[in-house]
Amino acid sequence: MFENDYIMRMIMQLTDAITRSLQRGYADPQKEIEDLENAMADLVDMDAKTLFTLAPESMVSMLQLGSFDAELGGYLVRALYYEADLLEEQGLLGTADLRRAQANAIADTYSIDKDIANAGPEALEEYFAQQDDEQQTNSPLDTFEL
Repeated sequence: MFENDYIMRMIMQLTDAITRSLQRGYADPQKEIEDLENAMADLVDMDAKTLFTLAPESMVSMLQLGSFDAELGGYLVRALYYEADLLEEQGLLGTADLRRAQANAIADTYSIDKDIANAGPEALEEYFAQQDDEQQTNSPLDTFEL
């Protein structure tokens, strides 16, 4: 139960970072990227500098060592694709390509739909809102019986 609470808190921090970024419209792109990377690193319980320098296959291997699963993968893959778009807008094409490769490696390993790579900000917001609704609907407190 405590682990689920912790994971939900990390997911909420990631969705909050993306939502803030979408609402600000990239007012400070470098800050948006940094916030997003920190939220993603927190989600998988790793240091951001270490996580984002890993080759795609190495990133997947590191994630498999922990309690990472396909549900978390859906969030992380979408966030990586989103960050790649931000990086590309800043002219950081090599880093953007790395983020997309990392996202693709995770998607392949955890059978996550890659069509999300082309999802715009509206689709991203819709996904996070839908996941939030599902989490609230499937709350362990709903099934608790006295």
